[in-house]
Amino acid sequence: MTRKVSDAGNISILEYIKVNCISNAKNGKLLDIQPSKWCTGRGTAGTDRMMCYTQNENRVRFPMVPLQRTPVEYRDLRQLTTYYGRLGAVEWVYPETAFYADGL
Repeated sequence: MTRKVSDAGNISILEYIKVNCISNAKNGKLLDIQPSKWCTGRGTAGTDRMMCYTQNENRVRFPMVPLQRTPVEYRDLRQLTTYYGRLGAVEWVYPETAFYADGL
């Protein structure tokens, strides 16, 4: 993403996309584009994958179960207990919230 857009060489493709996207035009917010090692080679026929999604809490959920604990063990003057929790999976409230693109 460091390849230059024009012969003038004043802006990279990544910066061009961030500045000229719909999000910037409508909301005044630049896109947050981050690399992910888990998307490399995960697309169709071993190609790279891109994923786009929103972080709006009304559209994406990540349920977390409250912490739980084991029964208390009494050892001499000490009291031992273990706390544990479980994580859920990402839930898309609306299917249009996420987009996957293969073949990059």
